[in-house]
Amino acid sequence: MTSQFVSGGLAVSIGGQEAGSVTLISSSSSVTRLSILPAPYDCDSCRISDGFGSATLELNLVEDGFPISFKPFTFWGAPFLVNANFNALGTIVTVTFDQKTNRASMTSALTTCALLFDTATLARLGTRARCKWNSDSEVVIQFGTSPTLMPGDSLTMSATNDLRSKNLVSNPSSGSITVLATLSATPVLTVKGIDTIDPCSPLELTGVLIGASRNTVYQWNCLNDDTLDSYLQLVSGNTLFIEAGTPQMTTLDKRYVIQVIATDFLGKSSDPVLITIFKSSKAVPALAFSPPSASSYVDQSVFIKGEAMFSPCATEQVDLIFDWSQTAGPAVPASYLRTGLPQIVFPKNVLQAGATYVFRLRATMSNDLSLSVRSSFTLKMLHRPLLAIIDGGSSKTNSRYLPLVLSGANSRDLDLGTSVPQGLTYTWTCSYLNGAITTACRNETTGSPLTFPSTATVTMPIRTFLSQDQPYTMRLTVSKAGRSPVFFEMPVYIVEEIIPSISFVVADGGTQQGSSLRLNSDQRLVLQANSDLPGTVYDWSLSPYVNLTEPGIAPFGVISSTFILQGTDSTFVTGASYVLTVLGSVGSGTGIATLQIEINSPPLGGTFTACRYVAGSSACLKTGAPFDDYRLEAASWSDPDLPLLYEFGYTFEGPNGTVTSWSAGGADTVKFYGGIPTGSMTMMARVCDGLMAKTDIIYDELTIVDTATSGRRLLQAGAAMMAARSKMLTALQTFRPDSVNQLAGAMAVESTKLNPENARAMKGELLANMNTGSARAAKTQAFACEAFGTAALLTALDAAALDRNAVLNSA
Repeated sequence: MTSQFVSGGLAVSIGGQEAGSVTLISSSSSVTRLSILPAPYDCDSCRISDGFGSATLELNLVEDGFPISFKPFTFWGAPFLVNANFNALGTIVTVTFDQKTNRASMTSALTTCALLFDTATLARLGTRARCKWNSDSEVVIQFGTSPTLMPGDSLTMSATNDLRSKNLVSNPSSGSITVLATLSATPVLTVKGIDTIDPCSPLELTGVLIGASRNTVYQWNCLNDDTLDSYLQLVSGNTLFIEAGTPQMTTLDKRYVIQVIATDFLGKSSDPVLITIFKSSKAVPALAFSPPSASSYVDQSVFIKGEAMFSPCATEQVDLIFDWSQTAGPAVPASYLRTGLPQIVFPKNVLQAGATYVFRLRATMSNDLSLSVRSSFTLKMLHRPLLAIIDGGSSKTNSRYLPLVLSGANSRDLDLGTSVPQGLTYTWTCSYLNGAITTACRNETTGSPLTFPSTATVTMPIRTFLSQDQPYTMRLTVSKAGRSPVFFEMPVYIVEEIIPSISFVVADGGTQQGSSLRLNSDQRLVLQANSDLPGTVYDWSLSPYVNLTEPGIAPFGVISSTFILQGTDSTFVTGASYVLTVLGSVGSGTGIATLQIEINSPPLGGTFTACRYVAGSSACLKTGAPFDDYRLEAASWSDPDLPLLYEFGYTFEGPNGTVTSWSAGGADTVKFYGGIPTGSMTMMARVCDGLMAKTDIIYDELTIVDTATSGRRLLQAGAAMMAARSKMLTALQTFRPDSVNQLAGAMAVESTKLNPENARAMKGELLANMNTGSARAAKTQAFACEAFGTAALLTALDAAALDRNAVLNSA
C-alpha cells in the first residue's frame, strides 16, 4: 500500500463520519500501519456516555466502496461542561463535566483557576479565586475578592487548558456553559440607623443583607406618609439618606413606618423589614446600635454596642447619662444592666438558648433630664444542632472474632455544658449494601435481624457479622424533645484476621459535623488513639499526601498514640477534604481507623472599600485631611458559619518605621474613623466566620494630605488639633471609647508637627483621654488590645517605655 493510494483510493470512516486525516506510517506484504485522526464525534446519531462512545471503524475502497476492514472503535470525547450552579450563598459555583477527568493535573495544593478558564471568566471570579476538585468530574470555584459573575453569565474553558479524559486519550476540553442560580434560603435583612430624629437631624439608614448579598437591589417605602413614600421610591441602594431637617418628613412628633425589602443577585427577596422613625419636636440625642440586632449561641459571649450622637440643634454638649432596661425575654440578672455605659457584655452561658431578648437603652442629656431618647435592641439566642458522634473516627475495622464496641457517649446537646445530663435518646441501626439494595443486618448465627438497646454504648459479641469486602454501616440517631434529630454513620469493616480494634478521640481542635471534622487551616488538632490490645504500634498518615515529618506539622511524630497536627495556610487548602488514617499493629495483625477532615473555608465573595465620608454622597473619595471622617466597609461577605466578625485597621510609614493599628473586631460591616494620620495610608480589613476562619487581609488605599504651605504648617497643625480636640471631647461625652482610641492614634502622629514642648504635652493629654475613655468602655479583650495598641503607638513616637500591664488594667 502506498501513500498515494491511502490519500486517494482509501476511504476511512468512524461511526459513519469521514476521518479527519489518514497517513501511511508503514506497509509490508502482511501489515500496514496507518495514523488516523478521527473527526469530531458530534453527529446526530453519535452517542457519548461517561466520556466515550462505541462506533465502527471502516476502511473501504473509494472506487467501488468495497470493504477492506472494519472493527469496533471506542471514541474518547473531550470533557464536556454539563452543569454550573451557584450555591445558596452565591459564594461558590459547582461545575460538572460529563466524565472523569485528569483534573488538568491540578492537586489539592494547586488551585489556580487559570488552568481551566479563559481570562474573561477569571476576571469575573474575583481576585485570588480558587478552583478545587471535589471529584474527577466536579470542580468547585471559590470566589475571590470583588467577584462579578452573575446568573446567566458564561464560564469558558481556556484555549490552553489541559483538561482531558481520565485516561488522557481525549482532546482538551473546550466550550462554555451558562451559570444558573440555585434554590436558596430567604436572605436575612437588617437595617442600621437611628429611630428618633429631631428638627435639625439628617436621617441615614443602611441595609445589610446576610446571604448572597452582592449586587443587591433595595426597595424602600413609607407605609403611612405619601410625601415620604414618593421620595423613598426613588431609592434603590442599601443606604437611605435625607439631609438635615428631613424636609420630606413634614410632620413633627409623628412616627413614620418605613418598609425595606432587599433582593439578592440570585433573585431571592428578603422578608420585609419595618423601621419606625419618630421625628421629635424637641432637640434630643440620637441612638443607634452597631450592629442593629444580633443572633448568638449560649457558648458565645454577647457584646451589645449602643452609639449616641448629639443633636445638631443642641447649643451645649455635655456628658450623656445611659441606662438599660429589659422589655422581653427571660429575666437577666440586673447587675448586667447597671453598667452606666451604652454597652453591655453578657458572658457565655448566661442567656438561654431559644429565647428572644429585647433590651432598651436610654440616653439623657445630663444638664436637662427631659431631653432623652430610647432605642431597643433585639437579641435572638439560637439552638445549636444536637451532636451525634460515634467514637473512633469516620470508619474502623474490626475482627470477626473480637467483640465490636461502639460508643456514642460523647454525643451532646451543644446548648448544655458537658457536666450536666444531656437528656438524649439513642437509637442504633445497622445496614449493608447487597448489590444496589440496602439491607438490614442480621445475626450471622441466628439469621434474625439485629436489634440494639437504646443506650449510648452498644457491644456486639464475636461472630455477630460475616466478614465481607463491603462495610456494614452503623447509624446512631440522637434525639431530644423539641429538637431536630441528628445521626452519625460509621462504616465498619469486618475481617477474618485477629487484629487490634483501633479507635481515637478528638482531644482538642475542630468542630464535628456529621461524620467529618471541620478544621481551620491554621488550627491545631490533638487526637488520642486507643487499642484493645497491649503493645500496639501506631502509624499516622494523611491523604492527599502531607509530609508529616516537616518541622512543626506533627510535633509528637507519627508513631505515638497521641497525635498532634498543627495546620498552616501552606499545609492545607481551604475547602479541601483530607483523610487522616491511623494504623495500629500488634504482631502480624493491623487495625485501622480513619477520620474525614474538611478544611473550613473563610468568608468568600465580598469587597472592601475605604473612602472619605461625605453624608449623602455615594462617591468614594480617596483623599482627605487628617481629621475628616472616613468610612471603611467590608460588604457582601458570605459564609454558612455565622456570625461574621469584621476587623479594620491601617498601616503607614511613621517617623520611626512602619506603624500598624487594628481596631477592635465586631459584627458591623462598617467602621468609621474620625482621624487618620497624614500620609499614604494602606487601609486594611479582615473577615472571620463563626468558626474563626479568617480571610486574607484585604487592602485599599487612602491619601491623607496636609495642604498647608511650609510657612503656615504649624498654624495649620494647631487648627487641625483644635478640630481634633473637639471630636475627642464629643467621643468622651457620648461614651465612644473606640473613637477615643482612633483619634488618639491619629493625633499622636500629627503631634510630631508641633514644637517638642507642645508635642509632649499633647501625648500626656492623649494618654489621659484614653484613660477616661477606658473607664467608659465595656471590659472586653478586644477593646483592651485596641487600647494597648494605641498606647504603644503614642509611646513609640515619644521613644518612651510602655507599661503593658498598666494599659490593660486601665482598659
